[in-house]
Amino acid sequence: MQHSPLLIVDDEQAILQMLQTILSKEGFTHIDVTKTAEGAIQLCKSKQYDVILLDVMLPGEDGFDVCPKIRAISDATIFFLTARRPIWISYLVLRWERMIILRNRSIHLKSSLG
Repeated sequence: MQHSPLLIVDDEQAILQMLQTILSKEGFTHIDVTKTAEGAIQLCKSKQYDVILLDVMLPGEDGFDVCPKIRAISDATIFFLTARRPIWISYLVLRWERMIILRNRSIHLKSSLG
């Protein structure tokens, strides 16, 4: 079970559901979601997150614009989610490498505790 609080920010319901399903199956239990930049800012003001998955192409204020605002109130690791071709692959790889690191860290802690 993963106790690292995660926030997923994406305006597409199908993406939110897919990521929640995948992360839940991996044992993540503290997952919040929002569809807007403003929602992300409000959630970050009220809760501490270890990881934020932030869509680049949000309606209104995009992920690149809201990132510094989130950074001003949170020290969470932020990974961009995007379908923009030039950077999509590198962000996808980084996102999943971080998830694997979180998963491995949790497994290591469990095994060392007995």
